[in-house]
Amino acid sequence: MWAPRQSSTLPVSDQPILNTGGALVPLRLEPYQAIWPPDDPNADFRSKVAEYSRLDPMPTLENLSRSTGIPVGSLARFVLVRYCTSGSDALLEMGPRVVRQMDEIIQQAETTNTDAARLDAYRALKAIMSWLIVPLDNPNWHTGPYRANSD
Repeated sequence: MWAPRQSSTLPVSDQPILNTGGALVPLRLEPYQAIWPPDDPNADFRSKVAEYSRLDPMPTLENLSRSTGIPVGSLARFVLVRYCTSGSDALLEMGPRVVRQMDEIIQQAETTNTDAARLDAYRALKAIMSWLIVPLDNPNWHTGPYRANSD
């Protein structure tokens, strides 16, 4: 069961901070509790925030800080930035053309608005994924003119 932290074992200077345009301000890590209507477009996200914000990240950050020598605030900043940029990282890794192709497949299925169109979209996305995953599943796979020795 989650309980609020009574006090931190770290000095105030090591508490997580947020840099807002050059000014360092304390960052309060608080649980999220709210009631939202069932048709709220952010209901799924709100539910996840409420679930995960019950947990206290500080013991993990403190242990990681002790074992690496990296200040807790720096680790907290890293985690936040890494999470906030994960969408951009995924786009860079996949490339905009693939992302747009995948989105077009989904949009066409949604416009058609039939189960058959959605099933076709699933099959098309599955085909794209099958070639995207090849380098991850096959460490001997190479691009370009390199050919594996078949002898």
